[in-house]
Amino acid sequence: MKKLLPAVGAAIMATAVLAGCSTEIDGTAVAASSAGGSSNQQSSNQQSSSSASARPTTTQSSTRPASGMLDCDGAFKVAEPVVPFKIRRATEGDTFPCIWYTEDETILSVSITETTTTPSQMERRRSDSDAISDRRLDAKGWAADDFMFVTLYTPTHEVDVMFLGDDEDEYAKYQLDIAFAVAEAVSG
Repeated sequence: MKKLLPAVGAAIMATAVLAGCSTEIDGTAVAASSAGGSSNQQSSNQQSSSSASARPTTTQSSTRPASGMLDCDGAFKVAEPVVPFKIRRATEGDTFPCIWYTEDETILSVSITETTTTPSQMERRRSDSDAISDRRLDAKGWAADDFMFVTLYTPTHEVDVMFLGDDEDEYAKYQLDIAFAVAEAVSG
């Protein structure tokens, strides 16, 4: 059963993408080579009620980061110190989305996409009904939303973080922390 979890997680992610639940904008998955640190501070993500019509319908495919950029191994090194529980790799190498497991076999998926978000798009995302309010985002001028999974937007990247499994709700509070740490690493 445990060996089937990556396939099940990938199938669920693919279904969500095909159903239009991803906010990925056409782009190539990349990230900066520096794996900057992050604090273990919990996010104060106060969110509005969800609205299915708020997220654009776009497509995503498994992609490889550009040469010299952060791959799944680098993203793992950035995400691991952010959470107060152990995670282990389910996939090796550089194909996005990155798939990891928590101690209880809940799947953690992280995807990084290079994209351009203009100031007006960023402001629109901040005022969306699914927007996450967090002082760290405000300080950086970034935006994030939470509709089925957390997507953090910087001017140059999107970071998607999702937990799948029986205890996914217990881990959901760490999605923004992981996304923020990865976004800091890819933004330099």
